[in-house]
Amino acid sequence: MNALVTTASYYRRYRPGIPAGLAAMLALEAATGSPQRLLDIGSGPGTVADALLPYFDDLFAVDADPGMLG
Repeated sequence: MNALVTTASYYRRYRPGIPAGLAAMLALEAATGSPQRLLDIGSGPGTVADALLPYFDDLFAVDADPGMLG
């Protein structure tokens, strides 16, 4: 098994996500117009991106470690 895939799975399993209320607050602060787009830089396994996805029309996640993106 690839060590990067293992790292991503551990991040997803053991690192807490963000509370729904915080996701809503961040989305409200980021609202600038339509369409709503978010760029998550340093996304890791996408924990924060997953929480914010319902609030945006487009979401792009990037990470320096391609193995972290799922």
